[in-house]
Amino acid sequence: MTNLLMGMLLAATVTALATPVVILIAKRIGIVDHPGGRRIHQKITPRLGGLAVLIGFFVALWLYLPSISPNFRPGQLLAFSLAALFLLVIGLIDDKWGVPPILQLVSHVVVACILVAVGMGIEQVGNPFGGVIDLHQWQVHVPGFPADRFLQLPADLLTIAWVVLVINAFNWLDGLDGLATGVGAISAATIALLSLSVAVDQPHVALLALILTGALVGFLPYNFNPAKIFLGTIGSTFIGFTLATLAIISGGKVATALLVLGFPIIDALSIVARRTASGEPPWRADTRHLHHLLLQRGYTVRKTVLSLYGVSAIFGGLALLAGTTGNKALAFILLAVLMTTVLVWLGRTKK
Repeated sequence: MTNLLMGMLLAATVTALATPVVILIAKRIGIVDHPGGRRIHQKITPRLGGLAVLIGFFVALWLYLPSISPNFRPGQLLAFSLAALFLLVIGLIDDKWGVPPILQLVSHVVVACILVAVGMGIEQVGNPFGGVIDLHQWQVHVPGFPADRFLQLPADLLTIAWVVLVINAFNWLDGLDGLATGVGAISAATIALLSLSVAVDQPHVALLALILTGALVGFLPYNFNPAKIFLGTIGSTFIGFTLATLAIISGGKVATALLVLGFPIIDALSIVARRTASGEPPWRADTRHLHHLLLQRGYTVRKTVLSLYGVSAIFGGLALLAGTTGNKALAFILLAVLMTTVLVWLGRTKK
């Protein structure tokens, strides 16, 4: 337990110390966000904060690598790190010059495929009628691969879809000061607690989750309203990618993982459904996210963010209650959807 807390504290400290330096760098090289359009901030703000989060996370990860790496297959942590570096490069380009949404989507698929290539994936899902469905029973050998390598189509495709979904959920969530950072920290802390449960018992995953929690907590004072720096694409995609990866390796069933990350996922799926139904591209930006709706009904930025922290914490609490029991988790998901619907209704009717 001491290692877990020290890892979190180290990540928080390094991130907190790195952030002022990153603010100066962002201003120096012109990676800033200007007011106007969909943006609600009133002054030019640096948007390279994700770099500070990555620094804090990977410094702690590298220092605790001897106690983490034996629990992974050879190359898995390296693959994760390279995928995160790839997202860093794409995010840096987007934060400075902009990257078309379709190319960003392709980059998300690429990092998901990197995980799949090193054997990190969703192996089974809970059956609503009892038991589990093993996704590895359908395998396809691809000519040219070594004889012992197979594509496990349902598992691989579900893993890719999961990673892409969570990355985009947090990318879209990053619309208010501190929102994606705080929700990411709550989600990571929940995964850590689930990983320490008797049913899962994966302290190495808990350590990774707490390192992410620490990095986000160390960044939050600079990112909370009024923000001195934004996460930027670097930060939001890294949070989503890391949480998606942690949910995959944590040993929890998909239904429980969905519940841990339920708030940003439901918000993202509802936006995609509305855009598709109206004939718009799913990636086209708008102001119909839940946090936008609450702002439009009179909530302040701080009240909106704190309210959604509460929603995220409730999702996390339900996930802890559900544990890894798929049927119970599915029931809780329905309750969580109902709760979110009520919150939207309250936002729409608030004077």
